[in-house]
Amino acid sequence: MARWKAPQKAKRDLNEPEIFEVLEAFGLTVEPTDKPADAVVGYLGQTYLVEVKNGPKAPLTTYQKGFIERWKGQYVILCSAAEAEEWAALVRKSGDAGVPFRGQINADGVPAK
Repeated sequence: MARWKAPQKAKRDLNEPEIFEVLEAFGLTVEPTDKPADAVVGYLGQTYLVEVKNGPKAPLTTYQKGFIERWKGQYVILCSAAEAEEWAALVRKSGDAGVPFRGQINADGVPAK
């Protein structure tokens, strides 16, 4: 299946393909985007915004921090294939897995668990 590519100006995280492959292996649909997150992910009628960060210390941009503060829906930050597996398993089990990976950030704009 051909994958849509984000505009060339968008800088992609190096671990993004691996994380997307994990999500797809769990039966989730992944559509890469540029904003407001790296992908829109769907499963059984539920939609999740997924941000991929290249490791737990990768900071969020000013735009991402502002979006998270305003957004009242699902927003998930995944930093590794292991996190993607854990989150995808929760989605498949419960259909609602935004809370454990809600996108909490510390004062430096780094995702915090």
